[in-house]
Amino acid sequence: MDIKQLEYILAIAEEQNITHAAKKLYITRSALNYSLLNLEKELGFPLFKRLQNRLIPTYAGELYISQARQILSSCRELSHTMAALSDVSQRRLNIGVTVGGGQQILMDVFPDFCKKYPHITVHLVEANSRVLEKALLSGEIDMAWSGTIPDNPLIDYILTKPKDRLTLAVPKTNHLAQSYELEEKNNTVIDLRLFKDETFIIMNKNSFIRPQTDEYFHFAGFKPKVLMECSLMGMASHFAASGLALAFVPNSQTDINDRCFRFFVEPLNQTVSTTILYRKGSLFTEVENDLIQRIVQRNR
Repeated sequence: MDIKQLEYILAIAEEQNITHAAKKLYITRSALNYSLLNLEKELGFPLFKRLQNRLIPTYAGELYISQARQILSSCRELSHTMAALSDVSQRRLNIGVTVGGGQQILMDVFPDFCKKYPHITVHLVEANSRVLEKALLSGEIDMAWSGTIPDNPLIDYILTKPKDRLTLAVPKTNHLAQSYELEEKNNTVIDLRLFKDETFIIMNKNSFIRPQTDEYFHFAGFKPKVLMECSLMGMASHFAASGLALAFVPNSQTDINDRCFRFFVEPLNQTVSTTILYRKGSLFTEVENDLIQRIVQRNR
């Protein structure tokens, strides 16, 4: 039994299919199937049940998979710590980003970073904050930038942007602008219930902003009429600026101010932050520290 074999079993468990797992591992189907059969023969019992072209873990398989994940996580953590101690500059970065904001940060900082470290390769995970936290704890990634401050005691963070309040962006062309004299109320606190019959663009359920916006509507006591749910904050603000709907956007986002009124709504304690997440106690390599500093500088 070796590390590669553990990776094979985890891939099969995730894909539930030999062919799909083989493609993910960049090996042939026959080689992966041979490895699985040999392991099951060595153990003396099957790890998977074959059901309608799907491979479902047996009870023994579930135990094996659970231990395999722990072993691989420990191996990755050890490898990362040794790399940090030796300041290895030519290595793979295992990083995660949230869809939307995190992706934009990566696009902004990575080109110059890559010029400085041309031999770096990247394993990138793009997902919501909850998935990224799981990937951190499993050892799949070593850092992630997100819009949340984690409450998991095993995860620490670097705050790269101060807490930012959310504001309601209302197109200046909105038909309520004159009747409610919105221009005079711009940048003040307003009752969200004034807009209960309006159409909203909201972030999808996997975004870090969604819980805050749900709380706004809950506090106001109505369910919004939703034009669409999206994963990109830039898309929501663009459509708001185009006059299509109302949207909640960070207060620091000022590029829509000439086309939208901005308001704060209750509860006023709702904030968003930009953070870099990592496993508590982790050591960073010189390369990772450089990337972190670039993200910090970008967010100032």
